[in-house]
Amino acid sequence: MKRWFDIVVSSTLLVALSPLYLIIFILVYLDIGWPVFEKQRYPGMNEQWFTISRFRTMNRACNEKGELLPADQRLSVIGYYLKRFKLDHLPEFYNVLRGEMSLVGPRPGFIRSIPSKDVNLTRHSVCPGMTGWSQLHGKSLTWEEKLALDLYYVKHQSLWSDIKILVLSLGLLFIKKPLSVFAKSPIVFILKLYNLGTVFLPIINNSETGKCHILSSISYCFTSSDISVYT
Repeated sequence: MKRWFDIVVSSTLLVALSPLYLIIFILVYLDIGWPVFEKQRYPGMNEQWFTISRFRTMNRACNEKGELLPADQRLSVIGYYLKRFKLDHLPEFYNVLRGEMSLVGPRPGFIRSIPSKDVNLTRHSVCPGMTGWSQLHGKSLTWEEKLALDLYYVKHQSLWSDIKILVLSLGLLFIKKPLSVFAKSPIVFILKLYNLGTVFLPIINNSETGKCHILSSISYCFTSSDISVYT
């Protein structure tokens, strides 16, 4: 069922967003030049390597020694907005359609970054995703915290939880804050997600490991400590 969901959604969006793909392609070409895409190889499900393509966001400007400038100095104007709204990741829908990625799952990561072979096999027992449970918790997490969240997702994944993670990811894409920011002011989060519809039921409601609770039809978290990491 999860695979069919990925196929239907990715194929529909690839067609529906094709004008946007064309516009971004032209803008990146005019702003940065050729090639428009950057490619990188990652291990996927069962550690099978595949290639991810993304729209380029940085130029290749160098200093007087011929060395590339820092990333923040090479980020183009178009690239800034692509990164801000994650539009540089749109080509990954093609990977989802091919079965190399899923809409939801652990973000692609290198095998050498994972300390244990057993942990590595567990994390790569599912397809990497365009978004995931750990991505909802912000960018300030350590690698160990992200890994713990990824492993928790692998153990508790379901199609329904994937749908809820996708909806939350879309909401946070525009709010631009991790879930934990709204722990002290849940009303703000409620108001901003209210128009997404009443589709939320508990994503995680485990007294031992579940930290963040998506309650009834409204999403919010109780305390900042409740959303840190699953142990």
